[in-house]
Amino acid sequence: MPPSGIHYCSSNLLNNSKDVASQLGSEQAKECHNLLTLADLHESTLLNTVKLRFMQDLVYTEMGSIILAMNPFKFTIPAYQDKNMPLYASEKPGLVPHSWQVAHKAFKSMKECGADQSILISGESGAGKTESTKTIIKYLSQISHSRDTGELSHASKLHEKLNEFNPLLEAFGNAKTLRNNNSSRFGKFIKIQFCKSGLIKGASITNYLLEKSRVVTQNRGERSYHVFYNFLAGCKDKDKYGLEDAEAYTCLNQGGCLEIDGVDDAAGYDHLVHAMDVLGITAEERDDIFSVLAAVLHLQNVKFQKLCDDASCVDPSSGPAIQMVARLLQVNADCITQVLTTDTSVIRGETIVKPLNLAKAVTTRDTLSKSLYNSLFNWLVNKVNAVLVADQATAKTKDGAFIGILDIFGFEDFEVNSFEQLCINYTNESLQHHYNEHVFASELAEYEKEQLDVTTVEYTDNQPCIDLLEKRPTGIFSLLDEESNFPKATDGTFTQKLYSQNASHPYFTKPRMAQPTFSVHHYAGLVEYTTTDFLEKNRDALGDNLTDLLAQSSNTFIACLVGDFNLSSSGAKPSAARNGPTKPPTLGSQFKTQLQQLKTVIHSTRPHWIRCVKPNMEQAPHRFDAKHVMAQLNSSGVLQTIQMIRNGYPVRVSHGEFWRGFRLLLPRHIVIAGAEDASICTQLVQHFRDTQGLLEHPMHMQVGISKVFLKQKAFEALTKLRRNAEAQSLNVIQCYARRLLSFLELRKRIAMNLAAVRVQRTFRRWRAQRRRHATVFVQRQWRHKKLFVGERKARQSLRIEERVWRERMRETGMKHLLELQDFVNAEANERGNVHQAQDAAWAALKKQASQSHAQCGRAEVERQAALVLVSQDWKSRYDLESERWRLREQELLEQLKRVEGERDAALKKVESLQDTVANGMRKLQTTARAADDKRIIERLQNSETRLQNKVTHLQEANERAEKRIRQLEGHISFLGLTTPSFEQGALLVSPIPGQSPMGASPALRSPKAGFRSPKT
Repeated sequence: MPPSGIHYCSSNLLNNSKDVASQLGSEQAKECHNLLTLADLHESTLLNTVKLRFMQDLVYTEMGSIILAMNPFKFTIPAYQDKNMPLYASEKPGLVPHSWQVAHKAFKSMKECGADQSILISGESGAGKTESTKTIIKYLSQISHSRDTGELSHASKLHEKLNEFNPLLEAFGNAKTLRNNNSSRFGKFIKIQFCKSGLIKGASITNYLLEKSRVVTQNRGERSYHVFYNFLAGCKDKDKYGLEDAEAYTCLNQGGCLEIDGVDDAAGYDHLVHAMDVLGITAEERDDIFSVLAAVLHLQNVKFQKLCDDASCVDPSSGPAIQMVARLLQVNADCITQVLTTDTSVIRGETIVKPLNLAKAVTTRDTLSKSLYNSLFNWLVNKVNAVLVADQATAKTKDGAFIGILDIFGFEDFEVNSFEQLCINYTNESLQHHYNEHVFASELAEYEKEQLDVTTVEYTDNQPCIDLLEKRPTGIFSLLDEESNFPKATDGTFTQKLYSQNASHPYFTKPRMAQPTFSVHHYAGLVEYTTTDFLEKNRDALGDNLTDLLAQSSNTFIACLVGDFNLSSSGAKPSAARNGPTKPPTLGSQFKTQLQQLKTVIHSTRPHWIRCVKPNMEQAPHRFDAKHVMAQLNSSGVLQTIQMIRNGYPVRVSHGEFWRGFRLLLPRHIVIAGAEDASICTQLVQHFRDTQGLLEHPMHMQVGISKVFLKQKAFEALTKLRRNAEAQSLNVIQCYARRLLSFLELRKRIAMNLAAVRVQRTFRRWRAQRRRHATVFVQRQWRHKKLFVGERKARQSLRIEERVWRERMRETGMKHLLELQDFVNAEANERGNVHQAQDAAWAALKKQASQSHAQCGRAEVERQAALVLVSQDWKSRYDLESERWRLREQELLEQLKRVEGERDAALKKVESLQDTVANGMRKLQTTARAADDKRIIERLQNSETRLQNKVTHLQEANERAEKRIRQLEGHISFLGLTTPSFEQGALLVSPIPGQSPMGASPALRSPKAGFRSPKT
């Protein structure tokens, strides 16, 4: 019988869940990180535990090695912040479950065993699969990037690129649906390649089944792909691409939803451009990408008119749209119009042009749009792979392994389910079968291998459903491919063939009324599919005329996309009949091939699972829909997995571990000898079975070929007995230990008492010695202080006398210098006056001589000449005398300077002697500390006497210097009194009484002409 579909929660189950809530409190649920630890496991306890943890923001729960992840619909949970990543990498105990644990287990297993790993993320649309994928990629790149190796520079670049390729593919491959605002409309398998050192060396992406129909049409309340809205909201150069608002485009406004609450499309455009820059997409390539997107938007605005039943034409109002498409794709506009409205074929060398009706013209337009977008998406995936691939040197080496991450579209069941939903659900059915095989079938296979006597645990095997979908020749995909090869086949003929071939299949149901539908009993429930457009979507072929049109584009990027139109991303090649034309593979056959390759890769790896669950349909935080959650838990086999593990033998230990762990429970009189193998463990198990009340059932403990298998209750009972036995042994050990500790404590106290007496004696002796030393020190310091005070007073009085003597000497010297300066200044002034008088006399004499010469005759001239001779004689005598007195004056000044130098030297000597005295005093003070006080005082008095004598001698020397200075000053004064002052060129006049020299008049002589009175 087929499965009954989704098991909805009854009112009794929900009531039981409320009753269990009183037993299992929120604190217990918070600590219940693993569902296998639930004592009483059934639907109500499972549902209540998951709910309580979800309401406390504990969205991850362990289920053995599987992680159950509830989508919280928020990103601000403190326990799951990125700063906690290093804690999971260090395997710190006590951490809450997280998808990082799965990633770390896969990474650790790859490092230790060198085997390839895979992380399979499943769940319905909106359950959080894409976010879990990004979380795992971020963790793996972070833990790999943190390892210090020589290849860190290459890994650093990959670390950044791995974080940026997801936003790029999400923009082009995700869209808003009724069940998820960021639903992945394609599947991807990401292989992250690692070196042996654990460093990322490359990555690759394989994409599956992009939903191309979303490019041209959407259901009510949904949107097309995010990139269209980001492009229209954030593009700055809209005129270049002829862009308008989103509501102006037919392919975007059908769903009636142009914006998403809380999503900024303009910011998404900036992030998209940044991701392209990081991934190495050039500005020219980015312009070509946006040109293709704009061309798809304008192409969908092209409308057609019906000419007749078999012909149509482009609506004249769509002329600007055709011109814009031609400019963006760089092809001829008339060719586009012709290709959209006619079908050109060559039969036996003859070209036949056949007009297209209105429906076929619309189909051709949509096919071109979908093919352009699909090829652009494949180009982006290939571009990302080229960027993430390992470098040539590393790629050639085969060391290391990979971790594959499968982010596939979730199970879907809409009001109208088409070909895309059939492929998506077929993929989820295959993954569920792999999960059943690994968890359930492998569990039973191990029991059989160990030759255990167990009852087969029932579980729902979905292999018949997979056979219904893929088995030849009656499988749904096989019949669809067969009908797609017939040109005259329709969706109706395909539906009838399904009814005739599979009407009796237990997993197939046909409608009661005549409708183009059929139903399949999937593992998640019954899904009804509408066969409308099944054949067209499966053929997925682009006409030769469209291919030839785009191949003529002058843009090499557009022409490059043409080669991808009839090829899948896996590289499937067209197949040819024996005598017929070559036909491209159908989309269904391509998808089956890709899925088989994916299953082969997954089977060759060690799988790890993350089961994502959507808590409510409103996508709201802290809202728990019990019916919807239980339906997902039932459909994903979570409850069956837990029951399988608990009903089986969850505890498995080797023979040696079991013997070493539980041989303590044997009584002393029972001796079992032998090696640690199955025989000795069998005897030990038999003893436990014979023990009254130890095991609830004898089969709760069995011995296999290599292991001992125990039920959880049996293991807990044995563990409890072992703890009791260990406790009894510990009591005896503690008694001996306490006795030994008491004896050691007594010895310690005796030793402490003896040590205390010894310490006290030593302390008293030390204290007495310290008091004596302190008394001696105080007395010595008092004597030194008394001596220092007297010494300081003597030094102070000496410094005062020295300061007074210096001031007196400074005042006396300054006084003498000022008087000498005044004397020199007055002398200079008087000499200046004499010179002026002599100059005036000389001028008057010359004037008188000239007048006398004019009045007198020859005799007078002779007399004047004689006077000139006399005058010249006097002038020469004046010059000699002036030079002699000048030299005398310089000699006296030099002698004065020598006397002052001697005086300064004497002062310096006095200062030096004072310093010597001070040093001597300090030395005497140092010596006085060790000598007798009386002798020190006598020496100081003697030193003071000697110093006073030296000071007296210095004072006498100073007086002699002052006396010598006064004598020199007297000589200088005497010279000033008796020495005439002459200037060079002045006339010397002899002071002869009663007669003027050379007959000069008395008015020409001055009483101060040649002599000066001394000044005091």
